Amino acid sequence: MIVPSNLYSVITHPHRRTIIKEIYLEREGTIKHFKENLHFKPGTLYHHLKILINSKIITQSKKRKYLLTPLGEKIVIELLEERELLIESSPDTITSETVNSMVINKLTFVEKVINQVFDKIYQYSIILLIINLIAIILLFVNLVELKLGILGCFMYQTNELLESLLSLLFSIAFVSVLIWILPRVFGKSEPISLELIILTISLYFPISMASGMVRIAKIVTLANDIHTPVLIVSQLGIQLFWIIWIYLIVKGIFLVEKTTAVIISLMINYLLLTLTLLVIL
Repeated sequence: MIVPSNLYSVITHPHRRTIIKEIYLEREGTIKHFKENLHFKPGTLYHHLKILINSKIITQSKKRKYLLTPLGEKIVIELLEERELLIESSPDTITSETVNSMVINKLTFVEKVINQVFDKIYQYSIILLIINLIAIILLFVNLVELKLGILGCFMYQTNELLESLLSLLFSIAFVSVLIWILPRVFGKSEPISLELIILTISLYFPISMASGMVRIAKIVTLANDIHTPVLIVSQLGIQLFWIIWIYLIVKGIFLVEKTTAVIISLMINYLLLTLTLLVIL
């Protein structure tokens, strides 16, 4: 196939294959047309359209119509021809599902996981946003009670309520900017969108849970202070989660190469660590 290997994870999704084939058959597509004929949820539709645009498989004209790029046309023709040739050669054994599975099998385990994770996220985006916002509120309460500030996934001691609040707000804003800017530096462009906000805020969900457990431990042991070793141990797991989750964000939304995704996730994590050390010292 002429499909570049980095686009396998894009075209294997059945919704995206449906969209590009629909555009190919109709020569163009509009949001109204897709809603009437494909019956996708709005969030799901916009998400997959955006991925196809970022992959340079489709483009949007000034009249807001979606068109296949030359690359997109080659991919669709190749997919259709491959299916027809296979079915003609073995009509009793080859089905469209078999053709799909042949492409899907070219994906790595990580790419399959990313596709599954992001599918679930876009099915329940509003619910996840509400849950993550509640987690942010609980995190702030825990920070105040534990007399902590936070930068990224790194917590430090402070006695100021205002500093706890400002550090949390600054941290969320700073992480959002990093996740938005760094892929652009590496040649990928992506507008701010609801899913990016949800995924960025979701980084703070495990911190909220960890801070809650630390707070419970403090109440149970009746300790007056949270010692530094306790904070370090509680943050090691969170740090690993952050690196993996940021990797999934930049790989799943920005469609960067694996090596670049790893570099970006490590850069964000350790930029925040450096900033936290500067604040503490």
